[in-house]
Amino acid sequence: VFRADESGVIAPAELERLRRETPSHVFRQEYLCDFTASAENILIPIDQVSAACTRRYASGELGGAPKIIGVDPARFGDDRSVIFMRRGLQAYPPLVFAKMDNMALAAAVAGQIESFRPDAVFVDAGCGGGVIDRLRQLGFSVTEVPFGGAPSRPGQYANKRAEMWGEMARWITAGGALPDDGALKADLCQVCYDYDAVGRLRLEPKEKIKERCGKSPDLADALALTFASPVRPRALGGRGEFARSDYEVI
Repeated sequence: VFRADESGVIAPAELERLRRETPSHVFRQEYLCDFTASAENILIPIDQVSAACTRRYASGELGGAPKIIGVDPARFGDDRSVIFMRRGLQAYPPLVFAKMDNMALAAAVAGQIESFRPDAVFVDAGCGGGVIDRLRQLGFSVTEVPFGGAPSRPGQYANKRAEMWGEMARWITAGGALPDDGALKADLCQVCYDYDAVGRLRLEPKEKIKERCGKSPDLADALALTFASPVRPRALGGRGEFARSDYEVI
Protein backbone atom coordinates (compact mmCIF):
# COMPACT_ATOMS: atom_id res chain seq x y z
CA VAL A 1 0.00 0.00 0.00
CA PHE A 2 1.50 3.35 -1.08
CA ARG A 3 0.67 6.85 0.08
CA ALA A 4 -0.57 9.19 -2.64
CA ASP A 5 2.12 11.72 -1.78
CA GLU A 6 4.81 9.07 -2.29
CA SER A 7 3.53 7.09 -5.28
CA GLY A 8 3.42 9.99 -7.75
CA VAL A 9 0.13 8.70 -9.21
CA ILE A 10 -1.67 11.91 -8.23
CA ALA A 11 -0.08 15.21 -9.24
CA PRO A 12 0.94 17.42 -6.29
CA ALA A 13 -1.47 20.20 -7.31
CA GLU A 14 -4.38 17.75 -7.55
CA LEU A 15 -3.43 16.19 -4.21
CA GLU A 16 -3.38 19.62 -2.59
CA ARG A 17 -6.85 20.33 -4.02
CA LEU A 18 -8.12 17.06 -2.58
CA ARG A 19 -6.56 17.93 0.77
CA ARG A 20 -8.47 21.24 0.82
CA GLU A 21 -11.81 19.82 -0.32
CA THR A 22 -11.88 16.50 1.54
CA PRO A 23 -12.65 16.04 5.25
CA SER A 24 -9.38 15.53 7.15
CA HIS A 25 -10.10 11.99 8.36
CA VAL A 26 -11.22 10.93 4.86
CA PHE A 27 -8.13 12.41 3.20
CA ARG A 28 -5.81 10.72 5.68
CA GLN A 29 -7.47 7.33 5.18
CA GLU A 30 -7.98 7.51 1.40
CA TYR A 31 -4.76 9.18 0.30
CA LEU A 32 -2.24 8.83 3.15
CA CYS A 33 -3.21 5.25 4.11
CA ASP A 34 -3.69 6.35 7.72
CA PHE A 35 -6.38 3.98 8.91
CA THR A 36 -6.16 5.27 12.47
CA ALA A 37 -7.85 8.46 11.25
CA SER A 38 -11.50 8.55 12.19
CA ALA A 39 -14.29 10.70 13.51
CA GLU A 40 -16.44 8.91 16.04
CA ASN A 41 -19.59 10.86 15.25
CA ILE A 42 -19.42 10.53 11.44
CA LEU A 43 -22.62 8.81 10.29
CA ILE A 44 -21.09 6.83 7.40
CA PRO A 45 -17.46 5.66 7.92
CA ILE A 46 -15.00 5.83 5.05
CA ASP A 47 -14.30 2.08 5.14
CA GLN A 48 -17.97 1.32 4.44
CA VAL A 49 -18.05 3.83 1.59
CA SER A 50 -14.84 2.45 0.08
CA ALA A 51 -16.23 -1.09 0.23
CA ALA A 52 -19.46 0.04 -1.44
CA CYS A 53 -17.45 1.62 -4.27
CA THR A 54 -15.97 -1.79 -5.13
CA ARG A 55 -19.37 -3.48 -5.51
CA ARG A 56 -21.26 -3.78 -8.79
CA TYR A 57 -24.55 -5.49 -9.62
CA ALA A 58 -25.63 -6.57 -13.08
CA SER A 59 -29.18 -5.78 -14.16
CA GLY A 60 -30.14 -9.43 -13.81
CA GLU A 61 -29.06 -9.41 -10.16
CA LEU A 62 -31.39 -6.53 -9.29
CA GLY A 63 -34.59 -8.41 -10.12
CA GLY A 64 -37.70 -6.29 -9.74
CA ALA A 65 -36.05 -3.60 -7.62
CA PRO A 66 -37.63 -0.16 -8.16
CA LYS A 67 -35.82 2.56 -10.08
CA ILE A 68 -35.65 5.88 -8.25
CA ILE A 69 -34.32 9.35 -9.10
CA GLY A 70 -33.28 11.89 -6.46
CA VAL A 71 -32.85 15.55 -7.43
CA ASP A 72 -31.05 18.10 -5.24
CA PRO A 73 -31.25 21.59 -6.81
CA ALA A 74 -28.54 24.08 -5.87
CA ARG A 75 -29.33 26.29 -2.88
CA PHE A 76 -26.68 28.98 -3.43
CA GLY A 77 -24.46 30.05 -6.29
CA ASP A 78 -21.54 27.84 -5.31
CA ASP A 79 -23.65 24.74 -4.62
CA ARG A 80 -24.17 22.01 -7.20
CA SER A 81 -27.40 20.70 -8.69
CA VAL A 82 -27.35 16.90 -8.72
CA ILE A 83 -29.45 14.14 -10.29
CA PHE A 84 -28.88 10.69 -8.77
CA MET A 85 -30.31 7.41 -10.05
CA ARG A 86 -30.60 4.19 -8.07
CA ARG A 87 -32.10 0.78 -8.71
CA GLY A 88 -32.27 -1.35 -5.59
CA LEU A 89 -28.73 -2.00 -4.35
CA GLN A 90 -27.08 -0.28 -7.33
CA ALA A 91 -26.51 3.48 -7.43
CA TYR A 92 -25.36 4.95 -10.74
CA PRO A 93 -22.92 7.82 -11.44
CA PRO A 94 -24.62 11.14 -10.63
CA LEU A 95 -25.14 14.01 -13.02
CA VAL A 96 -23.67 17.18 -11.49
CA PHE A 97 -24.32 20.71 -12.72
CA ALA A 98 -22.90 24.08 -11.66
CA LYS A 99 -24.88 27.32 -11.97
CA MET A 100 -27.88 25.72 -13.71
CA ASP A 101 -31.24 27.50 -13.62
CA ASN A 102 -34.53 25.79 -12.81
CA MET A 103 -35.72 25.45 -16.41
CA ALA A 104 -32.48 23.86 -17.56
CA LEU A 105 -32.38 21.52 -14.56
CA ALA A 106 -36.01 20.51 -15.14
CA ALA A 107 -35.14 19.69 -18.75
CA ALA A 108 -32.19 17.58 -17.61
CA VAL A 109 -34.39 15.72 -15.11
CA ALA A 110 -37.05 15.17 -17.77
CA GLY A 111 -34.44 13.62 -20.04
CA GLN A 112 -33.37 11.22 -17.30
CA ILE A 113 -36.99 10.30 -16.56
CA GLU A 114 -37.52 9.43 -20.22
CA SER A 115 -34.34 7.34 -20.45
CA PHE A 116 -34.16 5.74 -16.98
CA ARG A 117 -37.94 5.26 -16.67
CA PRO A 118 -38.04 5.47 -12.86
CA ASP A 119 -40.75 4.26 -10.52
CA ALA A 120 -40.37 7.43 -8.42
CA VAL A 121 -38.77 10.86 -8.62
CA PHE A 122 -38.05 12.74 -5.38
CA VAL A 123 -37.03 16.42 -5.46
CA ASP A 124 -35.82 18.55 -2.54
CA ALA A 125 -38.72 20.91 -1.81
CA GLY A 126 -36.47 23.52 -0.18
CA CYS A 127 -35.04 24.92 -3.41
CA GLY A 128 -36.74 22.77 -6.00
CA GLY A 129 -40.11 24.51 -6.30
CA GLY A 130 -39.43 25.84 -9.78
CA VAL A 131 -38.07 22.49 -10.96
CA ILE A 132 -41.06 20.63 -9.50
CA ASP A 133 -43.57 23.03 -11.09
CA ARG A 134 -41.91 22.76 -14.50
CA LEU A 135 -41.77 18.95 -14.43
CA ARG A 136 -45.44 18.77 -13.48
CA GLN A 137 -46.24 21.23 -16.25
CA LEU A 138 -44.52 18.83 -18.64
CA GLY A 139 -46.72 16.01 -17.35
CA PHE A 140 -44.28 14.17 -15.11
CA SER A 141 -45.25 12.87 -11.69
CA VAL A 142 -42.72 13.94 -9.05
CA THR A 143 -42.78 14.05 -5.25
CA GLU A 144 -41.45 17.06 -3.33
CA VAL A 145 -39.53 16.21 -0.18
CA PRO A 146 -39.02 18.75 2.64
CA PHE A 147 -35.72 17.89 4.35
CA GLY A 148 -37.00 19.41 7.59
CA GLY A 149 -40.34 17.64 7.37
CA ALA A 150 -41.73 14.86 9.51
CA PRO A 151 -40.10 11.42 9.10
CA SER A 152 -42.02 8.22 8.38
CA ARG A 153 -40.40 6.75 11.50
CA PRO A 154 -40.87 9.54 14.08
CA GLY A 155 -39.64 7.40 16.96
CA GLN A 156 -36.29 6.78 15.26
CA TYR A 157 -35.42 9.96 13.35
CA ALA A 158 -35.68 13.66 14.23
CA ASN A 159 -36.75 14.75 10.73
CA LYS A 160 -36.95 13.59 7.11
CA ARG A 161 -33.31 14.54 6.38
CA ALA A 162 -32.04 12.36 9.24
CA GLU A 163 -34.31 9.54 8.09
CA MET A 164 -33.10 9.62 4.49
CA TRP A 165 -29.45 9.68 5.54
CA GLY A 166 -30.04 6.98 8.14
CA GLU A 167 -31.73 4.71 5.60
CA MET A 168 -28.94 5.42 3.10
CA ALA A 169 -26.37 4.39 5.72
CA ARG A 170 -28.30 1.15 6.32
CA TRP A 171 -28.42 0.53 2.57
CA ILE A 172 -24.64 0.87 2.29
CA THR A 173 -24.14 -1.55 5.18
CA ALA A 174 -26.61 -4.00 3.60
CA GLY A 175 -24.59 -4.23 0.37
CA GLY A 176 -25.35 -1.05 -1.56
CA ALA A 177 -23.07 -0.38 -4.54
CA LEU A 178 -21.75 3.15 -5.11
CA PRO A 179 -20.01 4.72 -8.11
CA ASP A 180 -16.30 5.23 -7.43
CA ASP A 181 -16.48 9.02 -7.24
CA GLY A 182 -14.11 10.99 -5.01
CA ALA A 183 -16.52 13.89 -4.53
CA LEU A 184 -19.31 11.50 -3.51
CA LYS A 185 -17.01 9.73 -1.04
CA ALA A 186 -16.13 13.04 0.57
CA ASP A 187 -19.79 14.10 0.77
CA LEU A 188 -20.90 10.84 2.36
CA CYS A 189 -18.17 10.91 5.02
CA GLN A 190 -18.45 14.51 6.17
CA VAL A 191 -21.83 14.47 7.95
CA CYS A 192 -21.84 14.13 11.75
CA TYR A 193 -24.73 12.96 13.90
CA ASP A 194 -25.96 12.78 17.46
CA TYR A 195 -29.22 11.97 19.24
CA ASP A 196 -31.87 14.31 20.58
CA ALA A 197 -33.38 14.26 24.08
CA VAL A 198 -35.71 11.38 23.18
CA GLY A 199 -33.05 9.26 21.47
CA ARG A 200 -33.82 10.07 17.83
CA LEU A 201 -31.04 10.34 15.25
CA ARG A 202 -30.35 13.87 14.05
CA LEU A 203 -27.71 15.33 11.74
CA GLU A 204 -25.58 18.41 12.13
CA PRO A 205 -27.08 21.41 10.28
CA LYS A 206 -26.05 21.90 6.66
CA GLU A 207 -24.78 25.37 7.51
CA LYS A 208 -22.27 23.88 9.96
CA ILE A 209 -21.16 21.27 7.42
CA LYS A 210 -20.54 23.97 4.83
CA GLU A 211 -18.68 26.10 7.36
CA ARG A 212 -16.54 23.15 8.46
CA CYS A 213 -15.91 21.55 5.06
CA GLY A 214 -16.24 24.50 2.70
CA LYS A 215 -19.07 22.98 0.68
CA SER A 216 -22.49 21.40 0.96
CA PRO A 217 -22.79 17.58 0.55
CA ASP A 218 -24.91 17.97 -2.59
CA LEU A 219 -24.08 14.61 -4.19
CA ALA A 220 -24.85 12.67 -1.03
CA ASP A 221 -28.07 14.65 -0.47
CA ALA A 222 -29.26 13.70 -3.96
CA LEU A 223 -28.57 10.02 -3.27
CA ALA A 224 -30.27 10.33 0.13
CA LEU A 225 -33.40 11.60 -1.65
CA THR A 226 -33.77 8.19 -3.29
CA PHE A 227 -34.57 6.92 0.22
CA ALA A 228 -37.33 9.50 0.87
CA SER A 229 -40.02 6.82 0.93
CA PRO A 230 -40.34 3.10 0.16
CA VAL A 231 -41.33 2.60 -3.49
CA ARG A 232 -43.15 -0.33 -5.07
CA PRO A 233 -42.15 -0.96 -8.71
CA ARG A 234 -44.91 -0.65 -11.30
CA ALA A 235 -45.73 -3.15 -13.98
CA LEU A 236 -43.81 -2.27 -17.14
CA GLY A 237 -45.78 -0.37 -19.75
CA GLY A 238 -45.06 1.67 -22.84
CA ARG A 239 -42.22 4.17 -22.74
CA GLY A 240 -44.33 7.32 -22.52
CA GLU A 241 -46.91 5.77 -20.21
CA PHE A 242 -44.20 4.47 -17.90
CA ALA A 243 -42.36 7.77 -17.74
CA ARG A 244 -45.40 9.94 -17.08
CA SER A 245 -47.89 7.79 -15.19
CA ASP A 246 -48.25 7.89 -11.42
CA TYR A 247 -45.89 5.63 -9.52
CA GLU A 248 -46.83 3.96 -6.29
CA VAL A 249 -45.13 5.24 -3.17
CA ILE A 250 -45.81 2.86 -0.29
